[in-house]
Amino acid sequence: MHTRAIQPASSMMALSACAIHAYAQACSTSVGPDIIVGDMSGIVNFTPTAGVDALGLAHTLCNIGTVNIQCNPSPAVTHPILTQNLYRYSIVDGAGRFEQIGMGWVSHEFAMLSGTTCCTTCTPGSVAVLGPGCSSSTTASSSSTQSSATPRFEVNPVTASFPSTSSPPPVTSAVDRRLLYALIDVPPSSSGTRYFGEKIVLSPDDGTRSNNLSNRELTATAQASESTFALTSTVHRDQPAVLRWAEIEPSVHVSHMDIPGDGRVWLLSNATHLPTGLWRYEYLVFNQNSHRAIQSFQLEPVLWQGNNPLYFSNPGFHDVSYHSGDGPGYVDVSRTDWTLTGPGFWTTDSFATNQGANALRWGTAYNFRFDSAFPPSGTGRYATLGLWRPGTPATVTFEGVPTPATCNDIDVNNDGLFPDTLDIVAFLSMFAGGPCQPDDAVCDTIDFNNDTLFPDTLDLDALLSVFSGGPCL
Repeated sequence: MHTRAIQPASSMMALSACAIHAYAQACSTSVGPDIIVGDMSGIVNFTPTAGVDALGLAHTLCNIGTVNIQCNPSPAVTHPILTQNLYRYSIVDGAGRFEQIGMGWVSHEFAMLSGTTCCTTCTPGSVAVLGPGCSSSTTASSSSTQSSATPRFEVNPVTASFPSTSSPPPVTSAVDRRLLYALIDVPPSSSGTRYFGEKIVLSPDDGTRSNNLSNRELTATAQASESTFALTSTVHRDQPAVLRWAEIEPSVHVSHMDIPGDGRVWLLSNATHLPTGLWRYEYLVFNQNSHRAIQSFQLEPVLWQGNNPLYFSNPGFHDVSYHSGDGPGYVDVSRTDWTLTGPGFWTTDSFATNQGANALRWGTAYNFRFDSAFPPSGTGRYATLGLWRPGTPATVTFEGVPTPATCNDIDVNNDGLFPDTLDIVAFLSMFAGGPCQPDDAVCDTIDFNNDTLFPDTLDLDALLSVFSGGPCL
């Protein structure tokens, strides 16, 4: 499979008090119901406790489709639900990285207004529907109501289905169930650091699930014991926040994939030449709405030289922590970091082994990184994501991913003896169009440097370099 590159209850009084912004546009371009986050116009900061803090983001929902969106309040399961995320862009060692540092629980809509934030014409319905072209706003405080919030793990993002009742642990602090983040992730002195908030909406009758999230940049006033966020700039509609990384750094490679019968995942990647002379390879995987979730991340061709720090060193992994009882049995999803099982290959527990595993679930972004002495290869590189819940396909692959230039094993004839001159003899025989040597041997491909171009003299140069103890060329 190939990638496609890109260039519940809220208070009715609070809903009515929310301002409707007038950057309306023509809508009804989607046939059927189509709900989006049209604006994020308010923010609230809560009281920190024990090294963690929380905030909340207001939202305006818009139906840009041609059919009503249902909004029947809980315990009905036919209403929109939302969650919210917090991201940080920072520069470390001279290389940019974009990481999710906070996540909230699910809020439930219970009544709709009839504004015109997104569209010039609204066909109003009732409080039980969001009519075509109409918008409805919820304040930051209402969207962060603790008593009605439910955990993410109960939601299937593909169908926007969730149970009618939920029994999570009781609220014990001002940050429980809200958009929670660790104070250590918002340092007081952070030159070049930027923050972004994100809202994701899901609705059972939504006909277009690719445009169900928007983001807005935030500013932070950080102290050791407390942080205060404020809004800045304007909302970026219908886009995940992770795309802001590519906006900041145009060299970032962006691609997404719609998994058959499931949801959408994104892969962003970049290779940065550090002041030290090394290259920093940074990868971000964002699961927008895949229910099957991600279990593993593997760069290919396999970085077999990984036992040599010239090729693969300083590996890193970053995730975001579930909290307040968000996980099977109302025990938080595991916070165990993914295991580096080989150079460029990270994985977590399988679904069969641990249903509370730290899989990359919907609405979350994980990062993978390492350093290398070698610049990225231009062709023939890809990343494979292993899916966590059983199903078909078992994996999906993104092509054109930057990785260091890597070569094949120098045991060309696979006799278990290397380096030896028989490997050179075998390679030269195939390079000239002859057979593998000796006759009973099974040789590797002559595309020794894995650039997909063969036979060419660069493969011979790379072989001789590695054979003599040097690097892959």
